[in-house]
Amino acid sequence: MRLGNLNFSRLLHLLSGLTIGSGVFMLIPFLVALAYGEGDAEAHLLAAIISLLLGGVIFKYTKKSGGDISHREGIAFVALCWLLLGPLGALPFYFYAERPVRLFPERAKISAYAVPIDNMATHGYCEGLGSGGPGSEFCSPANCLFESISGITSTGSSILGAPSLWQSMERTSAEELPHGIQLWRHLIHLMGGMGIIILSLAVMPLLGASGMQLFRAEISGPAANKFTPKIAETARWLWSIYLALTLVQIILLRICGIPLFSAICFAFTTISTGGFAPLADSSGGLNNPAAEWTMIIIMISSSLNFTLHFMFMKRKFKSYIKDPECRAYISTILVVSLLLAFILFFNNYHDLSFASTFRVALFHIVSIISSTGLASTDFGAFDSITPLTTMIFIAISCIGGCAGSTAGGLKFIRVQIAFKYAGREIYRLIHPKAIANIRIGNRAVSQKITDSIFGFFAFYIATFTISMLFITAHGHDITTAASSTIASLSNTGVGVAKVGPSYNYNYFSTDLKLLFMLLMIMGRLEIVNLLALFSLRFWKK
Repeated sequence: MRLGNLNFSRLLHLLSGLTIGSGVFMLIPFLVALAYGEGDAEAHLLAAIISLLLGGVIFKYTKKSGGDISHREGIAFVALCWLLLGPLGALPFYFYAERPVRLFPERAKISAYAVPIDNMATHGYCEGLGSGGPGSEFCSPANCLFESISGITSTGSSILGAPSLWQSMERTSAEELPHGIQLWRHLIHLMGGMGIIILSLAVMPLLGASGMQLFRAEISGPAANKFTPKIAETARWLWSIYLALTLVQIILLRICGIPLFSAICFAFTTISTGGFAPLADSSGGLNNPAAEWTMIIIMISSSLNFTLHFMFMKRKFKSYIKDPECRAYISTILVVSLLLAFILFFNNYHDLSFASTFRVALFHIVSIISSTGLASTDFGAFDSITPLTTMIFIAISCIGGCAGSTAGGLKFIRVQIAFKYAGREIYRLIHPKAIANIRIGNRAVSQKITDSIFGFFAFYIATFTISMLFITAHGHDITTAASSTIASLSNTGVGVAKVGPSYNYNYFSTDLKLLFMLLMIMGRLEIVNLLALFSLRFWKK
């Protein structure tokens, strides 16, 4: 079956593997829910069964459609992947809110805020959770989809308010979200952080498909370079490094005194540069400086090009120092963090010492520039000291992390090349006959890459402007409109104004939530890959 110049059966065959994989992952929170004896186990099991059956049926009827995929099919597959995984990831949230009373009334744990079952039909509330209680945000299908897409794109925007999130590191109230739902929120971060596409590359030979086209479409940044001869081997190396860093962080957080379940959740959200947290106060609820330093190191590691980690494992220990993007990125973090620390310190922020103030500043600068979005305090309140802090956070959230990392944003290498391009134009103005190349380190940047970067900037600015105008037309102030657009498009999740650490996205209208979901996917696919699907040239033979 073909759709234009695409072999749609082959695409469905590839998607079936991801659907089955999602179903397998859903069994993990199901087992956790059984272990804790909580009422969300049925929601995970039902979602897993649907995913496994759907994937199995598609696989059966498309198993003869294997083979290499074209460049266009790679682009289409990547886009379809995120459009599929969003609804699949929303199933546990939806069933948790809607189904437990109907399916297993004797086992469902109803919130203390819930409306009596007999009155639910009259009031129109979710059968599982009632109105206004913890987790009742999932009564809206749009909210379930929003939380899922935010998780799988490692954005971290959430519709959940404080009543649903844990008030301490260990869940003590039955009115807060159960362990299974919390784990699923962070597990989809882990899946989406490195990219579910990269995971599929490791098993793509089993499905009879080549992965280089997918690798080029998925890897972030102006150019994609595999560092092993075979793409499946590259994917396995990427995931090995990714999971090793995750395990190291869990161990370090446990040493810092963080309970195991909370350590797992924060490790998943940090390594993926996601932003979800099980605690109402985000990472501030830990109240643990040692844990903050641990997360700072991991957030920086995750926002660096993973090729550098690979080279380090091959005993090329100077790879970080020799890489010009890495040097400039770390230098920017230190300079901006010192600037913010001085601003806070000289304004007597909470009467902290300079060392503590620097830790607070560094944590939030790293969190935002890496597109993680965790907060140890309400950094939105820094605006009361000086509006400069707001501009700092908006600027660095646009920039984002390094190419080839789990971070979002424009990518640091693009900004670096843009500045060098501006410098070259000034030089040419002074020396009209000079021949000057743009160089990053000892490598010249080709005209093709320069063109792609400025094309990307054009699409980014156009998308940002149109989205911001749409949000302000709904009555929101311009700061909230700008910050929420950048937070979604750069996959940062948290911003300033009414999308700061003390707020969530539940109060936005459904059409704005749909816009934010689209921006999250566009940011994850770096805009152009998704917009290509809407081009008539893409579908011409």
